[in-house]
Amino acid sequence: MLQANSVVFDRQDVSGPTTVVVDGTEIAGGESLQTDLVAAIKAAGYPVGGSATTIKVDGIGDFFDGRVLGVALLLLALVALAQMTQGPAATAMAEVFPTRIRATALSIPYQLGVGVFGGLLPATMVAISAEVGSFTTALWYPVGAMALGLVILLFTLPETKGVDLGEVSLDGDTAVEPAEPVRQGR
Repeated sequence: MLQANSVVFDRQDVSGPTTVVVDGTEIAGGESLQTDLVAAIKAAGYPVGGSATTIKVDGIGDFFDGRVLGVALLLLALVALAQMTQGPAATAMAEVFPTRIRATALSIPYQLGVGVFGGLLPATMVAISAEVGSFTTALWYPVGAMALGLVILLFTLPETKGVDLGEVSLDGDTAVEPAEPVRQGR
């Protein structure tokens, strides 16, 4: 109820019945908790159930509302900015691994990153915001993960300027590359 109405709250583990304090008003747990809580949240000035400026889409015609189009264009711009990073990122990653393992070496971390981190991101952010009491605090989780990735990248990415990508190798790699490519005859 509190998170759904953007109320910042502190959770305390105490014994006894549930009580909620909203703007100095103490609300006791029980049958009328939800009704009393909604009234206290409204009295504190929170827009319970949305406000007049909330964008709602009830039908196909609502997609042509100026506010909905503005949000759609903003999302499109953010997606375009995110996609502009894919080319340089793929190029940088291709320079890190030798040719014979490049596809596997790029695929496994990408799938793990997208599947594990991206798949668990919503659940993790909900858990953080529920524990801390603020949904904006949970936004530091992906920021921290990206910062950790940057630090790891800065210390592990080799310099490949002026190096032929066919000559890139990993330290300790003992595999012998054939002098000539093996071709099957007809």
